[in-house]
Amino acid sequence: MRRMLLACLLVFISPALCFSEDKPMFDLSKVAGMKLYTGPPEGRKLLAKYGMVITSETRNRLFIHYHGPVLPTFITTDTAVRAFNEIFQEGFEKLERRQAVRLKKTLVKFWSPLAAGRVGKDGPAITGPGRLGGATVIATAMKLMNPKWQPKTAAGKKLYKQIAKDVTTELKRISDEKIVPNAPLFARDIDYSLCKPKSFYVGNKQLERFYRARTFLAFPMGLKDDKVLQTALVLGCIGYETEIIDKFLWPYRRLLGDLNLRNVGCTVPTEKDGVEFDNDRIKRLFAGKGLNELRKELRKEGLGEYPIHIFVTMGEANRDAKHKPLLTAVLPKYATSDTKMMQQCIWPVFPKRFLPSGLDVLACCGNERAKRHLLDQTPKEIRKALAKRIAEITKIVKTAKNDDDAWNDDDDDEISDLRNKSEIWGLWGRIFDTLTDPKLTKRHPKFMSTTAYADKSLNTAMCGWVGYRHTFQLQIEDLGCAWGEPDPPEAGYVEPNLRFWDEMIKVSLDAQELLGEYDAAVGRLAGLTRMCMKAKEIATRQLAGKKLTEEQREWVLGFDSMLASLYGSRGNTLDGAADRSIVATISSDREGQQALHVGLAKPRTIYVIIDYGGKLQLARGGVMSYREFWRPLSKGRLTDQQWRKMIKEGKTPKPPKWLADISAEKRVKKEQ
Repeated sequence: MRRMLLACLLVFISPALCFSEDKPMFDLSKVAGMKLYTGPPEGRKLLAKYGMVITSETRNRLFIHYHGPVLPTFITTDTAVRAFNEIFQEGFEKLERRQAVRLKKTLVKFWSPLAAGRVGKDGPAITGPGRLGGATVIATAMKLMNPKWQPKTAAGKKLYKQIAKDVTTELKRISDEKIVPNAPLFARDIDYSLCKPKSFYVGNKQLERFYRARTFLAFPMGLKDDKVLQTALVLGCIGYETEIIDKFLWPYRRLLGDLNLRNVGCTVPTEKDGVEFDNDRIKRLFAGKGLNELRKELRKEGLGEYPIHIFVTMGEANRDAKHKPLLTAVLPKYATSDTKMMQQCIWPVFPKRFLPSGLDVLACCGNERAKRHLLDQTPKEIRKALAKRIAEITKIVKTAKNDDDAWNDDDDDEISDLRNKSEIWGLWGRIFDTLTDPKLTKRHPKFMSTTAYADKSLNTAMCGWVGYRHTFQLQIEDLGCAWGEPDPPEAGYVEPNLRFWDEMIKVSLDAQELLGEYDAAVGRLAGLTRMCMKAKEIATRQLAGKKLTEEQREWVLGFDSMLASLYGSRGNTLDGAADRSIVATISSDREGQQALHVGLAKPRTIYVIIDYGGKLQLARGGVMSYREFWRPLSKGRLTDQQWRKMIKEGKTPKPPKWLADISAEKRVKKEQ
């Protein structure tokens, strides 16, 4: 009976998991190509134990790892993830250039009613502090977009004369890049250093100006202050009447999801005898009468058939359920799913945990290795509660669909909308799924069944997430040769995560369609689709134990040039590829005066032992390199250029421990 039970048990245990990591998997003396291993000596131990190792041998770009290989190449999933990052960012940059032009037109549509002193033809007259405050906000943004801007009409010139000094003051604060306590225009502590351009916006005058103006218009305004509330009402009414806010924000809403601010509804504009606005009430509010009553109404969510743009930030809303801080922004930023995940893993949900980690995101997406590493770093007293919360979020994420039918009123309101996968984050979720669970079989190489490979895949996913955050930095709120063997080895191998390659094909096509809706399509996405199709074809063939065709061999041998063109490189793959490492800021710790950064350092070398058909062969490829670190606010938030300088000078922070455990370091006299 016991033998029968044991036999049944073994049937249900995945053959990919039947190993022990306590003893080496491989005898390196039997691995072809080991003489060509150039990594640190300690890397040999990891190769024997796991069948893979990531070394400190770096190149400026990922594709250079595939140039003129002395070992068979190992085409990693990292190559496609990084290509998708870069190509999609190029498409989004096209969109942002158009949005920069649109923002100028949007600001003109704001300024005209302010100068005329009336909302529309039949709307209420704009008077009092709200008019001056609104004019200061819009004029400052105008000056950020075009320093030479001046009003054209007599009424506009007269209005600007009244606010010119305040506009100059705001521009000075932005230029100084400092935190201003209780900034008068916003009645809030404002970190003006956030206006400093980062990401791909740096180096292009149009985009740098757009970055500053867009950030300025997203600063939250505290509505406890009467003048600021009147300013918000003026800008809200103009925005509603002209629909200019919705028109400007729509592409981001389609790509990114929900605004970072929770709409709390406002009863100010109402239908009355066929007139959109209750002009009498608006007039009283503009004059400063009835503001306290309005604040009470604003705290009752869902009121009003015509909500104006008054919101409560998601993080602020949880501080005091009875008295939610009322905030607004002219052009709010967005709360993407990863932001919501991180918010659910820190204060105020977990009072003793104030700072998020990149592991939070992947853990909530269902990556067990990320969850394990995260909990290992979590204080014991909240570890169990955090694990439970992550499980709740993961359950919702895993049942996500592409429409609102996935919503369930019984779910936690704070995370139920994580079900929606229609925006770009939904594409990344699909990629993360395949990296988390490649659906291994007994035909897959043994190294893919180890925790080391799980951590390698986690690194790939985390680096992909960095690229996502880098792209949307502005729009997301600040949270061949023979070795003497009888037969020559294969030209190379493809990381046989068939789920990944299959989903990446669909994702690249879906991304092209999404960008195409805004005339921002990038032709190289089609090249990425073809690359993934070929990678899947080769991986499938090798898993089946078949030799590559001549055409497939040529594709693998020419992978470096193909990947270089896919990354947009035009120079020599060795000498003409500048460092493209990137960095993004995620969260700011005001008390500790530091900012959380996530970044990609130079891609590293990976060695793997391929054991198809019982023959052992060493192969080499490239992987991305994830970094996560805090930096004092006094030193400023890093731009890509500053980050690359740190890398060049050898001043980068070390990889996270979970990644360092599967890596081998060595000192090199000169970076290759």
